[in-house]
Amino acid sequence: MVKMAITAKIDKLTKTTKMANTLKELNRSAEENCKKGRISFKVGKFEDALAAYGEAADAWKEMADMLFEKGKEARGKEFLDKNLETISCYGMALFKLERYEEALEIVDAALELKPENPTEWSNRGFVLSALDRNEEAIEAFEKALAFDPKSPKILTSQGIVYFRMGLLKKA
Repeated sequence: MVKMAITAKIDKLTKTTKMANTLKELNRSAEENCKKGRISFKVGKFEDALAAYGEAADAWKEMADMLFEKGKEARGKEFLDKNLETISCYGMALFKLERYEEALEIVDAALELKPENPTEWSNRGFVLSALDRNEEAIEAFEKALAFDPKSPKILTSQGIVYFRMGLLKKA
């Protein structure tokens, strides 16, 4: 009886250690890939950024799923947030590669999860503008400004779209 209890505790400890090691390795890999993605993006290697961001997002999603499965909701949400942030970067790499429809799908998925995020609304505006859907782009920038009314980046982007539409007084 005592031997069975000790064996059960050892098994549980072994599983916990394996999970901790797996989480540690996944996080290391995700951080490394995310950094690689940022560097690749900054130097204009958008295909490389896309691959690196994809790897990072997958690793953080796997971590979140593992933690949710174990009932560790707060910690799982932390990695799910990292996953979403990285997916947003993935979407902007698609944008830079002029894969606008795919980028819009990513941005819209992010907005479903975080509709109050001004960065995602702004990203949506950029993508819609690139698709020459300027009225929708203006709406997206308006929503972004509702959350961040003094953002020079959003105000400038909105002004550029108004200019392209020939609405110079609004630009």
